[in-house]
Amino acid sequence: MNKKVRDELFQKLYDQTYTGLRRFVQYRSRSLHMADDILQEVYLEMFRHIDELAVHQNQIGWVYKTAEFKIMKLNEVYDRNVSRELGNQDFTEPLTDDDTEGIIQLDEYRGILKEDELALVMKRYIEGYSYKEIGQMTGNTESGSKMKIMRLITKLRKNIRDNVILMISFVISFF
Repeated sequence: MNKKVRDELFQKLYDQTYTGLRRFVQYRSRSLHMADDILQEVYLEMFRHIDELAVHQNQIGWVYKTAEFKIMKLNEVYDRNVSRELGNQDFTEPLTDDDTEGIIQLDEYRGILKEDELALVMKRYIEGYSYKEIGQMTGNTESGSKMKIMRLITKLRKNIRDNVILMISFVISFF
């Protein structure tokens, strides 16, 4: 891939992800002062791996997953430093960020929701937009956006529950 195509892809992904990723990072990092450092690290990784990213089937998911790992890493360092400042020299186990376990597994939900539906769920739960902001983006009211997203979440829960029941039935059939 030539330099111009790489630069255009990088700029396109940067433009698509910056606002939402900034919210994501600010919400999940232990210190708001770290947000700019984390963003810089994520976009540096994106630049380094742009050739791989060009053929990746979920480019935006890759960017968010990279951000999640960078946040976890820097949160561990932050927790370790805070612990040392408080006088706990024996600190060996980093604090965990329970919120990162709740990140939507995009590949799992891609088959259940359409791309535009998944984008709405991502805007609400990953990027942190309010129902009012989502309504403004989609041309709906705040309550209309809330209802749409609640229906999508219900659809996800039902399909996931049905899949789990099928898996349990399949396993039980062997015993």
